[in-house]
Amino acid sequence: MLSNKGTDSLNETLQLLKEGSYQAFDQVYREYFDLLYGFILKLTHSHDRTKEIVQETFIKVWLNKEKVNPDLPFKAWLFKIAQNMVVDEMRKQFSDSVFENYLDHLTNEKLTVSIQDTFDFDLFRKALSDAKKLLSPRQLQVFELCRETGIPPNEVAAKLHLSKQTVYNYLNQALCILRKEMSSFVILFSLFFS
Repeated sequence: MLSNKGTDSLNETLQLLKEGSYQAFDQVYREYFDLLYGFILKLTHSHDRTKEIVQETFIKVWLNKEKVNPDLPFKAWLFKIAQNMVVDEMRKQFSDSVFENYLDHLTNEKLTVSIQDTFDFDLFRKALSDAKKLLSPRQLQVFELCRETGIPPNEVAAKLHLSKQTVYNYLNQALCILRKEMSSFVILFSLFFS
């Protein structure tokens, strides 16, 4: 393994990768595959999505091999590529700002989040979807515009031909209902929507 051989061996392998060595790429792939897989699985809770993202991450590494800098932490660069791919994947499923906030939270935890501390987005998304059914059509519209798409309340007010105070009223009503319904996700709900 590269990590057992020391920094010089890793630097040499990364330099060869930068120069286009497929053998060096294969070494890096074997060295970091399990670690990267575990990291992504903690974020997605889906083996299928994880397999795809890991493969796409290594494809990006190969396509951008000339950007490899043996003097900089390769693991951080690799994980950043993977994290960006997870964000892109999640954007397809849910609000950008929600997942970026969550991934920023994980990054701030220095990528040491344990399985128990990770969060199942499918479960959260289902709970949120169920809770949103309790909102009036206008509460739902205001909540989605303000909190899920990040449009400022004054712009929502102009867009919906409402006063700014009315937008705030609908938003507060929606947040009260959702917080109550999602009490088992109170910390994460607050992290994403407060």
